[in-house]
Amino acid sequence: MNNDINLVDYYKAIKKRYKFILSFVFIITCVAIAYSLTLPRIYLSKAVILVSSGGQTGGLSMALQSSGINLGNVLGGSSSSSKLMALLDSRTFMERIINRFHLIPILLGEEDNSKLGMEYALNGYKEIIKLNDDKKRGTLSITVELPDPKLSASVANGILDELQKSINSREVTFSKKQREFIGNRLVTIKKELLKAGKDLAKYYDQNRISSAAGTVDVMVDPFLESGPAQINEVFPSALDEAENKLKVLNEKMNAHQNDYVHNVPQRVYLEYLGQKRETLKLVDGLLSQQYEMAKIEEAKEAISYQIIDYAQVPQKQIRPHKKKIVMATFLVSFFVAVLAIFGLENMEKSGWWPWEKLKEKLR
Repeated sequence: MNNDINLVDYYKAIKKRYKFILSFVFIITCVAIAYSLTLPRIYLSKAVILVSSGGQTGGLSMALQSSGINLGNVLGGSSSSSKLMALLDSRTFMERIINRFHLIPILLGEEDNSKLGMEYALNGYKEIIKLNDDKKRGTLSITVELPDPKLSASVANGILDELQKSINSREVTFSKKQREFIGNRLVTIKKELLKAGKDLAKYYDQNRISSAAGTVDVMVDPFLESGPAQINEVFPSALDEAENKLKVLNEKMNAHQNDYVHNVPQRVYLEYLGQKRETLKLVDGLLSQQYEMAKIEEAKEAISYQIIDYAQVPQKQIRPHKKKIVMATFLVSFFVAVLAIFGLENMEKSGWWPWEKLKEKLR
């Protein structure tokens, strides 16, 4: 028996069993149609934000760039983008979104407020909410895929709202603490500098400076150096309380006797006041520089962005693609049916056909 099969034999095989092919393709296609109808419609909402290259230093950056200085290199271009991604991917932020929009029933198919339920919900969260960081354009896209188009847009815009709240309420950065400390210290130094100038002018007015005669007792302790002014501010005018406070003051003065430098020449004390004022001026200049640097560092750590597009309610679904599902199923089922026919024809030509042997046994 010749086992070779040509194209004519294939055509005859298809013609012989065309009813099987049509029935098989029809049944499988109907199943695909029924399955596609059960799939939920998914809608996509998208929000886009523009990430600034560094902190909020717009005017300062333009002024420095006009002088040939690029502040962007100092602040770093991708720091805000990385911080935004880290914030959006944090567990705390995702839990806030899930709880705000009650997404657990949607993500799990049932209400489950347990810790394990939240763990499963967090896994599902990353499947419906996706982040895309486009470093070339400097944009960050937030896409939300949900069966409800209105809820999809609400969640996307809610993420923007919660993002701003998180930035506003986040913990104070180290640079901000440093700036506040330097600022407070700078105010203190400026007050001390002005007071040193007043002390120097007062000493000139009240004393005739002599290099040979005239000495003063100098108190180097900060509390006792400005003792009279502090006494007038602290002690009340009532006589009974004043006596008690005077007793305490005497005890403190006795305890700080070693802080006095006795018999200091007037000219030396004058030089001391001048040096003190110069030292305060130097410290004031250094603190002013540090304060400006701290402001730049704080701007570097700040997260700056601008919302380009808010999420809109989508009008068309993104999936399922029912037509593609039906067409792909139709083509695949047709080829499977044809291959099955060719296989049966080969078995029949080769003499191995179990149905014929079964018929003979039944006779």
